[in-house]
Order: sequence, then structure tokens, then C-alpha cells
Amino acid sequence: MQFLHAINKILGFVLTKRKTCYVFLVNSRSEERVRNNLAEKVESQYPFKTLTLKKEFENLLTIRRVSLFFRYCLGQKIIVFHCLSFRKFHKQHKTSFEFVEKLNALKIPTVCVQHGGIKISNLDGHVSSVAKYQLLWSEHALNYIQDKKGDREGLFVIGNPSFKGLDMQLTPAKILLATCLHTEYEQFSYGEELYEQFLETLAQGLSFFEIENIDILPHPYDGKDQMNLYRKYFPEATLLDRNKVGVFDALQQAKLVVSRASTIVEEAYHIQVPCLFFDVVADGPLSDCSLYEKYYGIPCLVTSDPSEIEAKAIQCMESAFEAKKGISILDFDPKKFAEAIQHIEAHCYA
Repeated sequence: MQFLHAINKILGFVLTKRKTCYVFLVNSRSEERVRNNLAEKVESQYPFKTLTLKKEFENLLTIRRVSLFFRYCLGQKIIVFHCLSFRKFHKQHKTSFEFVEKLNALKIPTVCVQHGGIKISNLDGHVSSVAKYQLLWSEHALNYIQDKKGDREGLFVIGNPSFKGLDMQLTPAKILLATCLHTEYEQFSYGEELYEQFLETLAQGLSFFEIENIDILPHPYDGKDQMNLYRKYFPEATLLDRNKVGVFDALQQAKLVVSRASTIVEEAYHIQVPCLFFDVVADGPLSDCSLYEKYYGIPCLVTSDPSEIEAKAIQCMESAFEAKKGISILDFDPKKFAEAIQHIEAHCYA
């Protein structure tokens, strides 16, 4: 029954009156977020059909059977978008990765849409993507991937579809802590201690600022134990609900964003909110963020001294913001998206 349901759903995709059917694979919250942001910008011209692998297929065998069904859709142009097809993270991306490889074998265009910023690990993931085409947020991402791959074939810069306009009404009054308390220190045998050290040092470093004027935006995968840690070290801070408060909602009141390694700095940078990366260890997640300092000038501070955090935070808030040179390359450009899709259609369905 499940297989028949999947076949019926795909038939619904391909029997559309449009010349091309745009399918977006959703196998994670990241892909769901990217799909929603992209659809908000382009759905009037490019309506996406969503295929949710985890919810609709019990095992890889069924996924293979469904992917093979696409071969019967020769009269219908199909382009399949997704985010998670990195060979570098094959174990984490297994379902989408193997599905995309099947589609490649059937010569169906696969398009990997960037879902993270210019953290080194994410860009290295894009270098290893098995997708035939990639839609990227910025020239910085393009240049890095092109240098590693040796060419730019199949790479297109479209900007970041999550970005809001620069006319947002900002009411900067709070420090926003946006970080993650899971998986960040998994390479350390004493990782749990590092989370506590990170929060304790940060709480002391931000003590010059009234704690009730600090907002905390947890990572979507932070659970009950992580929430208790936030409350332990920031008892008077406002713990924002990620299900109710979006990134730009949180940024509207921020006068400074502090993070260990979150790509929320991309959004903050875009609307000219000062940012500070901080960690207590040099070889932790912060080592992945060197390009943010290189291209955007966002400080990467490694210290266990709270006074250094205070000094750097004050400096960030008082310094003139000089990020305008990078903003234009981050804005989403519907025209560039359309040009990329036209190129893909022309080369795959000539």
C-alpha cells in the first residue's frame, strides 16, 4: 500500500500541465526550511512538489523502486531539488544521498541547494556533492568550491533565499546568544564539560549586560537537557521557542549576536547586526569559521577569560559596521535562479 501511495503521489507530480515538474526532496528540517524559503521567493513561477522521504518510505528498497519509476516519466521534464547529497557526510545523508545517485543514473537532473553558510565543513561537503548541479548563496562559496573541484561546471550563485529585505525595522536592545549544545564537542572525550565551561565563561563575560536583556535562540535539535543548561547559566535570560520565533524575528531586537559557530551570523551580517564568534577551545567548532573572519570581518575569539569576552563584545557593538561590501552577494536574486533553471532545462532536456 505504501508503494502504491508513493507511485500515486509521483503520478500526481508528473501529470501536471506544466512543461517541467519541480520536485523538492525533504528529509530533514534543513531541507524543509530551505524549501519553504525558496518557495516563498519563486513558487509563482516554479511551484515545488514536496517528496518527504523519511515519512513516506520505510526502507531503502522502496526508495529504489520509486526512483526507478521515474524512468517511465520520459515525456515529463523533472528537476529534483534537495540539500543533503554530500559524499563527505554519506552516513548522515544516506537516504537522500543514495536516492540522488539513483536519479543521476536515470539521467534526471539533480540540484543541490546550499543550506549552510561558509563554514569550511559545509563547503567541503558541497565539493563532495553527488548532485549534477548546485545553487549557492554567494561568490565566496562558489570560489571555494570551484578551487577545490578545479572547475565551476554546474555551479550557480543565486543568493540566500532566507534573507529578508534590508528595510526591516530593527529595535536593537538585546544581546542574542545563538548556539548549539549537542554534537559540537563530540570529538572530545570531555565534551559535556566543555559545554558547561563555554556557557559559564560566556555568562561571566556578558555579566556587564543586564541578563534579562539577553535572548537565547537554541538550535532546533537542542532538547530538554540542553534547555536546562541554558537556564542554569542564564536564569534570567529569555529562552526563545524555535517553533514560534524565527531567525529574523530574533534578530530584529539584537544589538549583538554571540555564537560558537552558528550560521545565523549570515542573516545577522545581512541586516548589519554586529556578530562575535566565541569558544573556549581553538580546535573546536570555531576552527570551522575562519572564512567568516576573512570575508566578513567577524571576530573569532578563543579564550577562557571572561574579561576578554566583555571587551570584544563592547568593541563589536561600538565599532562602525563595515559589511556593506558583502551584502549584495548574499541577496537572493530571482533572475539568477531563473537563469540557472533555464540552463539546466536546456542542457538536460534539449
